[in-house]
Amino acid sequence: MFERFTEAARQCVVLAQEEARELGHESIGSAHLVLGVARVAPELLGVEPAKLRAAVVEALGSSMKLVKGRIPFTPDAKSAIEHALGVAIARHDRHIGPTQLLLALLEQTRVQDLVRAGGAAPEEVLARLAPADAPAAGEDELPQDRADAELLQRIARRGGAVAAWLHERGIDEATIRERFGER
Repeated sequence: MFERFTEAARQCVVLAQEEARELGHESIGSAHLVLGVARVAPELLGVEPAKLRAAVVEALGSSMKLVKGRIPFTPDAKSAIEHALGVAIARHDRHIGPTQLLLALLEQTRVQDLVRAGGAAPEEVLARLAPADAPAAGEDELPQDRADAELLQRIARRGGAVAAWLHERGIDEATIRERFGER
């Protein structure tokens, strides 16, 4: 999946790991990912990274614990990373950048609360960044790869804003199943 990430999006993930490590957290969560986005592209959120970091520390705490080695992603962080692909497809983007990652993260109530605590209105961020009206998907906009198709089926089953965007563009579970055959 990370092969679709732009260098900036990869940097968001690297900085998320750095944030988790510095805060003494043993896993990378959605809060760390949104901090990574805020550090790479603060204009997307319209929040000072330091204020957002303070909100994360307030919500999750911090410790002096030394965290070594690879830090795993939490299920919420994994979900946001997967949803970023759905966002990219809904926006007709070929790659996943900080914008797509942020839009996926903002589907999570906890991230919305952190963004609010950091001084921004998640609704305004979504309204500014989300695609308002895109044409329906053509055959060429459906995923070409079975792994992408399976991922999009999972996103469609979960629901949420990304699933709604995909559905509006003619990309739903049935369409994907039809293209790749029953599984």
